[in-house]
Amino acid sequence: MIIQPPANDMSSLPADTHDRGSGVPFSHRLTSIDVYRGIVILVMLWVGNPPYDQATIGYFWKHAPWPPMSFGQALVQWWSSLMSGEMHWHAAFSQFPLWTYITLADYVFPSFMLIIGLAIPFSVAAAIRRGTTRRQMWGKVGRRVFLLMLLGWTLGFFRDQCGPWLYGYASDPRFQIRLGLDILQLLALGYLVTRLLYILPTWPRLTAALVLFLIHWAFLRFYPQGDFPTGTFTTQSDAIGYATAHWPIWQWITLRMGSAEHPWLVMQWNGAFSILPDSATMVLGTLAGDWLRRQDVPDVRKVKQLALWGAVLAVVALAWSFDLPFAKQRRTPCYSMWVAGVGFLLLAWLYRVIDMRRDANGAKLTPPAWTHPFVVLGTNAIAAYFLPDMTRAILNRLIRVTWQGELNSALGAFALWLQSWLGQWTGGWALTVITVTFWYGVFELMYRRRLFFKL
Repeated sequence: MIIQPPANDMSSLPADTHDRGSGVPFSHRLTSIDVYRGIVILVMLWVGNPPYDQATIGYFWKHAPWPPMSFGQALVQWWSSLMSGEMHWHAAFSQFPLWTYITLADYVFPSFMLIIGLAIPFSVAAAIRRGTTRRQMWGKVGRRVFLLMLLGWTLGFFRDQCGPWLYGYASDPRFQIRLGLDILQLLALGYLVTRLLYILPTWPRLTAALVLFLIHWAFLRFYPQGDFPTGTFTTQSDAIGYATAHWPIWQWITLRMGSAEHPWLVMQWNGAFSILPDSATMVLGTLAGDWLRRQDVPDVRKVKQLALWGAVLAVVALAWSFDLPFAKQRRTPCYSMWVAGVGFLLLAWLYRVIDMRRDANGAKLTPPAWTHPFVVLGTNAIAAYFLPDMTRAILNRLIRVTWQGELNSALGAFALWLQSWLGQWTGGWALTVITVTFWYGVFELMYRRRLFFKL
């Protein structure tokens, strides 16, 4: 839904629920939250639109592969190579396990989870100020969950299914819609779980987040895996992969519509295990949101406490990674907790340099000019995720053109044209720059016209 919000109305922009803290209405919008969200979206646009030849872009711009060993083993191996002289000093930094096990691209999804949780306290408080009833509030939650699921399924269909069926190169040319759990669907389900847990006070909510992390860790660590030892965590076997392949419940809850031989609709729940750590990350975000909303706490203390929490989460995550490594594929607790810790630290810094700026009379200053591009992206988060991905799906899967006698996707042909006169490496990165610049221009125009996509 496209809306045109009044300026400075927090309830009309993507940060919206009870007032925990002083109970005093919190009227001003925290620019630091919009900037944080905008930074994450910019990274998402950059790593989500890499050069067409991804082999040339380097590991840091792509998701990390399945970890070949524990973080502790990788650290020992890295140190041995450094001390023995096998690794040059310039490679020591770039090959440090923390960068190769969790790349820039790996920060995007859990950061979205953290930001959604961060926005919930503002959302609930804004709804209460508007006089929204409990029934209306939960109806809005249900609608938001449904619409996020629908957007995710729509994107998945055009990205992964429509093209092969339309052009007849699918393994089975008969029409079929497959509904699964991808990014937006997991955001929706994580939001639902977190919103339900938000009725708890602070300490029970923190306990719930830790319990969700521990359940996920215990399952990965101790659930039997047939012929593989308990706790195996490799590409050949891990607890979640084993359970997904062998638990009959996945067949029982799979929805099929149409003939038994070829249903036209299949709805699967593979990936549901990640709802546990994803929801835990969101719950941590609600705690930070509650803390930032409090007006009975000095700003300096807010920053120090938020930074302390971030440091504690990061240290615990590093220690935990010696047991199970950072792995986006299975959302290991150390991976989710590490990103949350880094997010807290970044948010504390942003709050300090943006929202704590005051003039000689103590009045809040206008945000610095450098924050504007991030605010533009951060106030249209859903649109910034959905529109570029849907456009890429259409250009990459549905529209086909001929380039130098060969049939290519529209996006592939454009990439080849750039590379034909700029070179492979330069042309590939030019495609990324053009894509990100184009979409920033779109959202800048939407921002100026006060058009925001909100569910």
